[in-house]
Amino acid sequence: MPLPLLRIPYVALRYVANHMSEVELVKISLCSRKADRTLKRCGIKRQSYFDIFCIYKSSLDDLEHLKLMLLEAGRAEGGVCTFHRLELCVKFVKSVSIDVFCDDRFVCSFHVSCFNKLNQFAGTQKSLMLKDTYIPAVLARDRCMYTFWNNRADGLMFLLKCLIERFRYVTHTLYVRREVMSDALGSLRKFVDYSSLPEVSLTSVYIESSVQMPTKDFRYILENVKFRDQLVSRCEFYSFFKTKKKFNFHSLISCSKLSIHLCHWITLRYLLECKHKEIKLTGSKFTNEEIRTYINEWVAGKIPDVQQVHVEMADFFESKFVLSGLQRCRMSECLQRDKSSDLFSVFIKGAGDKVAMIENCRTYIRKVFSIKVYSDPNAVIEEEDEESDVSEDTDEEEDEDEDMEEVEEEDAGDHENEEEEESDWDENMEEDGEEDDNDQEIDEA
Repeated sequence: MPLPLLRIPYVALRYVANHMSEVELVKISLCSRKADRTLKRCGIKRQSYFDIFCIYKSSLDDLEHLKLMLLEAGRAEGGVCTFHRLELCVKFVKSVSIDVFCDDRFVCSFHVSCFNKLNQFAGTQKSLMLKDTYIPAVLARDRCMYTFWNNRADGLMFLLKCLIERFRYVTHTLYVRREVMSDALGSLRKFVDYSSLPEVSLTSVYIESSVQMPTKDFRYILENVKFRDQLVSRCEFYSFFKTKKKFNFHSLISCSKLSIHLCHWITLRYLLECKHKEIKLTGSKFTNEEIRTYINEWVAGKIPDVQQVHVEMADFFESKFVLSGLQRCRMSECLQRDKSSDLFSVFIKGAGDKVAMIENCRTYIRKVFSIKVYSDPNAVIEEEDEESDVSEDTDEEEDEDEDMEEVEEEDAGDHENEEEEESDWDENMEEDGEEDDNDQEIDEA
């Protein structure tokens, strides 16, 4: 039998409220404004869902967490929460799901499924009401929550828009893993189009190597994904997707950090035109001639945005050829940075106060071109770098010549010793012959 809390006297209500848990008080206060005012009159301090959801994470299912979170956010001024930051991780791992994080703490997760698969899930059937829309849901035995829609893509967009309308600061992350179901590819393209909306902030895209999807869908992601806040925040694009050898791509990806593995389709033209701050490429076809062109363009100030580049080349990195003719410098001691790799690096002066630190390990040769860019207005230019390099080369050649001369002298000495030994052996043989003749004459006498 339900208890009419708002009708009982305040003395009795205070006694009942004092024996309630924090989550029960939050649920009552979120029912209506009248219920919230009634609890305040009883001396109950107002509780917020965002203060207790971590404590009661296991006692509530994901559907209850989602309902309470949206109700609490709607209670803020203007119906939009401005004190908490929401992160939505949209995953395509066989099925489509959304993981919700609030202030870097996990809140809930729910799957987006087709309505015709409702009978395939065993669990407790529940419902979710959003914007006067009835959404059937199932809480499975593994505590996963599934929502069902006539169209999966439309359901995904509806849920995402309901969440971003309640929070001012919302970021999105896209994960594409393993085999993507054919009926989920439409939802994937829908989310890519959704990322271009002005109110959507996409921060990261991850595409794993084991992903099995058509190449045309991968191209669609490259061409249409948008990072709205790439200039003010760190926006990352990671791809391990294996493409065919004939695959090509000529547009630019609008992100601050680009990491492409198996990137045979990335060309020198792309590197020269892109605006990424950090670039990591593996499995490329770049040659020393192309890397030399790239570093010369950077020195000329035509690539001002880059901060770090790591490229696995097709050839062994030849620093003497790539860096020939460039102005060497020495960075100031007052600049705070990691100096552990200075011994194996060369510093090149760029445009303005830019200085590039390029790895140049002489102990072993690698197929890697790595560069870090610093701003150092007090960098000291080394005017005689080329002469010193030449002198070092000549010294090495002289050392080699000296070593060759020593080897030749040793060989000559060994040859003389051999000749002396041969002459001594001949003399001994002659003396032995004379002694044998004398002995023969004595025997005959």
